[in-house]
Amino acid sequence: MDIKIEVKDLETVKQRMEQRGEDFKAGMTKTMDKSIKYVHSQVPAYPPPIPTQTYIRTGTLGRSIHTQVKPQGKSITGIIGTNLKYAPYVIKDLSQPKPHQAKPHIGRWWTLEKVVEKQSAAIQSIFDEWIKEVLSRK
Repeated sequence: MDIKIEVKDLETVKQRMEQRGEDFKAGMTKTMDKSIKYVHSQVPAYPPPIPTQTYIRTGTLGRSIHTQVKPQGKSITGIIGTNLKYAPYVIKDLSQPKPHQAKPHIGRWWTLEKVVEKQSAAIQSIFDEWIKEVLSRK
């Protein structure tokens, strides 16, 4: 289960960087890495256990969430997700195709989609700062 963030159409920034002999893809990759790691840092803690809960939490789900940056042609994709088979039943939003969050977790557990959605302005800000910095260089 992965959530992707994609940035496109940065031709002006690319041209400006290339004119100065700078590596556009490296700059994009570094900025995407910074933004996706920021999103990862915003993943909430586990909710409190249900009083009647009989299983012991191991923390595996939280530890399994990973980030990755993939350059793809003219775009860079940031991915946050987990490969755990049961993760969709706990942290996948109902707006997504099944399997998704199971009834006992709805309203108690956060979803990865909502975490990313809540951080969209921060992601935009990270890229805006990078673009402003690139365009202000002489």
